[in-house]
Amino acid sequence: MIHAVISQLSKANLLARAPLILFLTVTGTASNVSGLMSLLDTTKSSSQAEHVSQVIDDHVLNSRALYSDVDHWTSLPDVRPEAIDAETLWLARCIFSETKDPREMILVAWVVRNRVETGYRGRTSYKSVVLDPFQFSAFNPSSSARYFYSNLKSDSKVYGWDAALRAAYQVRTSDRSARPFSERTRHFYSERSMVGRSMPLWAGGIEPVDLIEQEIDEKRFRFYEGIS
Repeated sequence: MIHAVISQLSKANLLARAPLILFLTVTGTASNVSGLMSLLDTTKSSSQAEHVSQVIDDHVLNSRALYSDVDHWTSLPDVRPEAIDAETLWLARCIFSETKDPREMILVAWVVRNRVETGYRGRTSYKSVVLDPFQFSAFNPSSSARYFYSNLKSDSKVYGWDAALRAAYQVRTSDRSARPFSERTRHFYSERSMVGRSMPLWAGGIEPVDLIEQEIDEKRFRFYEGIS
């Protein structure tokens, strides 16, 4: 049904309705559209709409394939919705905006935790780290995806969201010794998401953290230590 809805939209309407399509695609349902109409107002320009379309192409449409190996996420500890406090919820929102692969969620979550625990850029809470301007693209002030991710709740029925909650809870409650890299690893980027260039300026001439044992595709994520 989702593809039927999308195929009926003109290209102009597709861009204008990108936030709605994002929600329909990630949840795997095209029902209850009337309850989602408020999302339409979040797209203020065609460039923002194109950004959301890119999110859909790169992160949402392929999310089901990332769950083909069930062990990646069912091995994460189960967690009751009431155990998710506000800070863990912001961590889950952040990692879910970056990836739908639980293995990558864990690593991204540790980057966020590292920023919190080292007070990076003067931010010492998960919410302030996630909303720090121009640090996590989905939460940039001008991002069309910001509304969607910022309003996810612990009981939201979104495909893959349960894995994000589990990953966030696991990282927040883990002992410091469980870090997969040093606490100074506070940056990452995804080559696939870079537009017009292969890497951010801050990554130039710096070797990424060795994560061979983590089996992470370096074109999807590269992590960096000691970036100021």
